[in-house]
Parts: sequence; C-alpha cells; structure tokens
Amino acid sequence: MIPNGPLRVRPAATVVCIRGAGAAAKAADAAGGTLSLEERAKNHVQEATRNEGPGSQLGSDASARIRVLFGEKAKRRALASAVCVLATAEALFHSNWEVLMGQGEVQNWIRSRPEKEVPMRYPGEWKFAGGVVDHGETPRQAAMRELEEEFQVKVALTEATCKLRLLSVKQTRPIRNVSNIMFNYVAAAEENPWLQELNVQEVNASLAQRRKSFAEAVEGGNFYTLGKEEQENLAPEIHQEYREAFQYRWTENVLLSSVLTLTPGPNTLTIDGQEVVIDLPAEDRGIRGVFWADPCFSSRYVNCAFGQTFQTLERSTRMLNAAFEDDSLDLFGVLGDNFYDQSGELTQEFFSRVSLNVKRRFWLMVNGNHDNWVCGFPFCGSSSDDFGIGQMQYYPMDTVASKNDRIFSFDIDPDRNKQWNQFLNNGTNFLFYHKLGNVGFLGYTGAADFAETLPHLHAACEYFAVSQPEVIFLLGHWNNEGLGCSQGMSVPEIHSTLMQIPGCSAFGRRGNYVQAKDEQSAYGFMIGGHGMADAMCAPQYGFAYLDTTGDRIRLYYFEVGRSGVWGIVVGAVLGVLLGALLGFWGVGTAISVQWLDMRSAVLHAFTSMNGSLLPVNDFQKQEFDRLGLQRRDPMFLTMVTLLEVDSFPSLRSLVSYSESLDPDEEVRRMQWLRDGMTPEEVMAKLKTSNAPAQVVAMFRTAEERGRLWEQRMKQEQTARL
Repeated sequence: MIPNGPLRVRPAATVVCIRGAGAAAKAADAAGGTLSLEERAKNHVQEATRNEGPGSQLGSDASARIRVLFGEKAKRRALASAVCVLATAEALFHSNWEVLMGQGEVQNWIRSRPEKEVPMRYPGEWKFAGGVVDHGETPRQAAMRELEEEFQVKVALTEATCKLRLLSVKQTRPIRNVSNIMFNYVAAAEENPWLQELNVQEVNASLAQRRKSFAEAVEGGNFYTLGKEEQENLAPEIHQEYREAFQYRWTENVLLSSVLTLTPGPNTLTIDGQEVVIDLPAEDRGIRGVFWADPCFSSRYVNCAFGQTFQTLERSTRMLNAAFEDDSLDLFGVLGDNFYDQSGELTQEFFSRVSLNVKRRFWLMVNGNHDNWVCGFPFCGSSSDDFGIGQMQYYPMDTVASKNDRIFSFDIDPDRNKQWNQFLNNGTNFLFYHKLGNVGFLGYTGAADFAETLPHLHAACEYFAVSQPEVIFLLGHWNNEGLGCSQGMSVPEIHSTLMQIPGCSAFGRRGNYVQAKDEQSAYGFMIGGHGMADAMCAPQYGFAYLDTTGDRIRLYYFEVGRSGVWGIVVGAVLGVLLGALLGFWGVGTAISVQWLDMRSAVLHAFTSMNGSLLPVNDFQKQEFDRLGLQRRDPMFLTMVTLLEVDSFPSLRSLVSYSESLDPDEEVRRMQWLRDGMTPEEVMAKLKTSNAPAQVVAMFRTAEERGRLWEQRMKQEQTARL
C-alpha cells in the first residue's frame, strides 16, 4: 500500500515459540488427530477445485515468491493449483519443530458498528506473539511483553526468566504510511521453563470464557451501547497499548497510551515501574481545577516581554506543584497559545518541571492562533509552523476525530499542501465535549470552518441533554474574528449559536463561556494572561480557579502581577496525561492458541496467498461467510520465518547462528525504506523491490535452506564426536 504522506519507520518484535515434536504429538498423529501435509494439501485442492475453479491460481507476485522459496518445480505446480506446492515441496521440510501460534479474531469488534462490520488486519490467521516496540523499550523487552499479553503467560518474563534468540531482522512493506523493522526472535521450550509449563488448555478455556461473555453482550444488544472503554474490556481482542512516532511535526517524540477503565475514586496504575494514582470524580460530584491562559516564558519565537519580569516559568511551575499537593484538585488547563512553542522544546521544558502530582490529574488544552502560526497571524505563517499538529499529539484528547479508526485525523499534510497562511489541520482534532463530575466542557478551535463544526455542536448539545451537567463551559480561544479565526467561530458567536440548539438552550445562564480582554457579559468571564503582551494588550499575570463543590459554582481569578489589563479566552480539552504517556488505544487479537507442527503452520500461512479462499479452519470459514469476506491477507513474512526456523536441525545450531548475529548490522543490511521518505520515493523503492533478485536478496531460497540444513547437520555430528 503506497503511503499518502511521509513514511514512518518503527521497530517491532515477534517471537516464534518452538519445541521438539514429542511422544504426545506423535501419538496424536497415529490416532488421526493431525492430518499429514499431503492429506491437508489434497483436501484443500479438492475444495478449491469444487468451489473456486480457476480462481485458485496464484498471482504473478506470489508466483515469483513461490519460485524463490520452494524452487522452480513448485512454481510450475502452483500454476495448476496453489496448495499442491507444499506437497511437491515435502522434501524441503527438515525439522520436527512444533510452533506455538495464536489464531486471531476475524471481526474488529472495537471499530465495528451495528451498521458496519469491520474486519481485522489478517483476520482469523494463525500468528506469532508480537507487536510494536514501546518508547523506551528494546525489541527484546517488547517481545517478552507481547508473550505475556497474547499467550497469557503468568510468569513475569525478564532477561533472567526468558531466553530469546534473535533469528532475523526484516522490514515490511508500508501499510497506512508505516513500515516496521521486524526483530524476529525464537523462544525454545528446552531453555524456557515457563514455555514448558504453559498450559494451552487453560489459556484457551480463559479465552473461550471471555468470548462467551462477549457474545452474550452482542446478542443481547448491549455491546454497542457501551462506551469504548467497556467495549475494550469485553471484546475478545487482547488489549495492547498504542505506540506511534509523532507525524508531521515534533517527530522526535513518540505517542504511548492505552484506554483504561477507571472507577470513581482512586485508581492505581503502574507506569514504567512507578505507581500512579488517578482520582476520578464521581459523576455529578463537584470538582476543582486551575486554568492558565497564554503562558509565555521564552522569547525564542515571539517577544515574550514580561516572561522574565514575572518569572513565569519558575513561579508558575512552583505554584502548580504546591497547589496539586492537595488531592481535592481534579484538573489543570493550559488555556491556549501554549508556551508560544514552534518546535516542542519549550513544551518539554515546562513539562519536565511539573511534578507527578500535576501530571496525574486530568489535563485540559486548547488550540490558539500562536499554536498554529507562532507569529500569531496567518499572513506570516511559514513551513516551520506547527499548525497545532505537535500540540495535539503531545496533549492528545478524546476529540471528535477519535470517533474514527484513529485518535487523530492526519488528512492534511502541511508539507504537501504548503499553504502556510491557512489552518493546515482538521478542526475535529480539537473539538470535544465531556462531562467531568458535575461540569460539562465543550471545546473547539476557532480556526476551523463553521459549516464543518456545526453538526458537532448539535451532537454536543444532544450529549449534554442526556448527561445533564450542573453547568456547561464553552471553551475556545478567539473572542473576535481575525488572527486566524474563521467567520462565525469566535467564542461569543459560537455561544449564541449554541443557545439556539435544543439540548444547550435549556441551560440558559448555566451555559457559560470563559473569555478575556477587558469586557464581560452575562455569560462570559475573563482569564488573565501569563506574561505575554503586544501592541493591543498590556501584560497581566494570573490564573483562574474553578470550584463546583458544595452545591455552588465559583470561578475565581487570582492576579499575580499586572501592567494594564491582559487576558485571553480560556480554552480546554479534556484528557488524561499519565506521566510521560500520551493518549490512544490499540488492540491485538487471539481467540485460541495451539501447538502446530511445522508443516501445518507453513500450510496455513501459504494458503493465505492463494487467489481463492482456503480457510484455515471452520471458525475462519464461518466468520468469513458471515462478513462476506472473499479473500485472506497474505501471510508471507510468517511463512518465511517458519521456513527459516525449519532450517535448524537442533537448538544447538540455532543458538550458534543467533550468537553470530549483530542486531545493528542486521538492521543496516536489511533496511530498504527510511523514515520520512515521500510517497514518490517509496514507490520507486517498491518498483525495484518487486524484482525476483531483490526477493532473493531478502529471503533464502529452497536450495539455500537445503544446503544450510546439510551444513548444520554436519556441524552437529562433528560436535558429538
């Protein structure tokens, strides 16, 4: 799949769990519990001939790969019937290894809706444990974590308890702008007691019970009425964290997070070995929080004339750290024009100074004109500007954009658009509506288009009509049009619009907006700035304190310093910031795990490349029929990795080979796509990489594997003498 923006290259890890075929497995074969390779191939051929006809032939690309992996003879057989290849290539299988694999769910229940059923990537396939490497993890550590998550390993896997052997490093073709550098490891039961003791029946019983509970919720009609967190907990997919490098701006950062289900009161989490307590206020309980506006402490990009005068960085962070020692505080909001930061360095400087007590609270952020164009005006925008892209990823929120498949909308690439005097972002990345305790918050960016925003305002009012907060605060940045604010999008104008929408109009005076400058209205409030001043506004330094406890709603402003009157419209977006973790979710899958003989495992992967649908078992067939799926996604890398493992006659030979590998050198040797490549550069690489010579360079041929087997067998025999 060709990327539609700059390519992201990230590390990932998989683990091939193996054991020697034992007496129990041989007994099962003798009793007819496992079909031979020839029988399986024959059955698939008959099924393909009966149901698929000519469609069972392979495409040209798959045919070229078959020739490389199984030889010219197998390729000729492939033209007649794809699955005959493995019967033809029977002699190419050497080992007696068995492989532990997990079969994935077919439907992606988290992304599906009653009106639209969405399949998983590689639906219903047998796969290794594996996933993307978290920020701060090594590939080896990620591999151990994935084993614990996907195969429900009860022992904490560490360097001391888990022996992993590096098998290979490969790079995947790009999918959705991402290419993975795959670190493939092998865990042998012979040197891993936890793998010897893993009770597959218990694991499958646990997975089956989870799937049963989930099925009852779907059949009862309750599943799709649940919130996303409840769906995550109930669905049969095994939960994983999301991890992505930032896109487009501030790309040296990585986004890490998980969706969590919290209960009212304290919730204890462990983040990077440190316990963190998140206090969730009960619904309709009063809350307390602190708001800032226009925090400015550096003149790197703008004239922060009073940052030093007011000592905003030192004094403000000390104030926060002291105030949030009080456990009754629930939230902190930075209220637009966040640090006047173009590159992300000033944001990191601030964040490094606040305590864990501040970071563990609910954070509220908004997009302002200086967050888009650091100079503050569209006409002086430049290619270096952030357009809120780095900001929205550093402080990710549960916005309207996250209702789709991903937490953000990256449909606008500023470096391809290059209209620097425009808002090069999607307004849904900043538009949210939430209820925390007894307060409703509705936040947005005035840089967005009014017509695109209006349907979301109606949806927000419907939400508030149902959730019934005690008070609603409209939180934005611009109090007038101009300076990048679109027509009809200033805070007073949006407030007037809301007051005419059912669901919001009923709140009357309880529907407030928070803004600044030196005027007030019956529905508006002023917040002082944090050291910024320009020709239109004199400086002021202060903060707001919101308290809705005790059946009262109070908003106080505390002035720390002033020279004239300065302020800006409060803006807030509700989200959770846990230490250095940043928000989003992701899911992996496994509905069952099973030890497969090597030939069966290869057969399952191989038949995925067939033009016809040859399901791996009845579960996949029934689910494909239910969803109307016509073909499987090719499991080529899985098959290649299995064949590589098969070329080792013993654990001794595998260990010897693994110890000879230099991981860094393997990455340099195998990487063919680079981070940040344009779609045109990727296309050029893909064209050259489709050639058979390139395939041969990346994967060992049938002949090479045969020679390696013989060489390793001779070395084994010599070692025994």
